[in-house]
Amino acid sequence: MTLGAYVEQQFGKDQAKKLANIRRGGDNNSKGASFETYYAAAKVCEVAANQVDLDDFVLSSQELAFVDDLCLRQQSTAHKENYQAKNSDGSAAAWDAEMEERFRMQMQIDTEFHSSQKNRQILLVSCPSMAAANDGKIPADLKENCFSEFFPYDPGATKLLYASPQLRENLKAICNTDNLAMLDVAFRCVVSAWSCEDKARSVGDVIGRAKADSRPNVFRESLPERPGIPDWLHRLCLAFHGLEARVEFGNFKVGYNGFEVGLGSAPTESESGVLESFGSIGDVFAFFMSQAQKEL
Repeated sequence: MTLGAYVEQQFGKDQAKKLANIRRGGDNNSKGASFETYYAAAKVCEVAANQVDLDDFVLSSQELAFVDDLCLRQQSTAHKENYQAKNSDGSAAAWDAEMEERFRMQMQIDTEFHSSQKNRQILLVSCPSMAAANDGKIPADLKENCFSEFFPYDPGATKLLYASPQLRENLKAICNTDNLAMLDVAFRCVVSAWSCEDKARSVGDVIGRAKADSRPNVFRESLPERPGIPDWLHRLCLAFHGLEARVEFGNFKVGYNGFEVGLGSAPTESESGVLESFGSIGDVFAFFMSQAQKEL
C-alpha cells in the first residue's frame, strides 16, 4: 500500500489530494531554489574563469526589484544584470504581458535610480525551446536590454556538470585541469560557499571561500583564498549576543548594533587570557579598535 492510498483510506480522498498538493508545492519550491543556487554558482565560476579583479563583481539574490532572483554588478563600470529564474517549460517560464511590464520598470529603475546605463534583464529558463520562444516575443524596443537565456537543471550537481559544457570549461579554467572528479569537487565547493550566506558578496569572496574549504585544494594557485572566521572570533560572537563577524572583499569586519570595525585581512588573536577577561561589549570593541589601528 502506498502512503497516498493509506491517507485516502484513513482520512478520505480530499485529504489524500491535499497531501499530494503539499508534496507538489514542496517539490516545485525545492526545484526553483536549486535552479537559482546552481546558476549563481555557475555565474561565480564564469566570472572567476574570465575576469581578473574578482572583487569588482558582486552577486546578490532576492533584492528589492521587479526582476529579483539574482543580480550581478560590475562596480567599476556600473554594469548591472538582473535575472528572473523560472525552472519550468510551461506558462510560468513564458514571456507575457506581466513579465514585459516588470522588465520595463526594472530597466527604468536601473537606469535612473541605480545609474546603470549598461543594464541587462534576463528571463532565465531551464528549457531551451522556451528560451528561444521567449526571445521571439520580446518587443524590438527591449531587445537591447532584455533577453531570455537557457540554463540546464538537474537536482544533482554532478549531472548538471555533465549537462553544461560551458560550466565544465569555466571549471577547467579555475582549476587548471580537465579531471572531472576535481571539477565536480570544485563546483560543489562553490555551491556551498555561495549558499551558506544570504547576503551580497563579491565573486572573489565566494570563490576564495570555496578554495579555503577545498581540502585538498582543487583550485588553481593564482586564485586568492579567503579564510573563514577564526575560532577565537567565533567565540567572542558567541559570548556577546549581537556581535557579528564577516569577511567582505577579503577583509574581516565586526559589527554590533550598527557600529562596525574593520580588522584587515588577517586579524590576530591577543595574548592568552586577554579575551577571557572581557566583561562588556565595550571591552571587546576597545580590543578591536586596537587591532584596527595596527592595520593603519
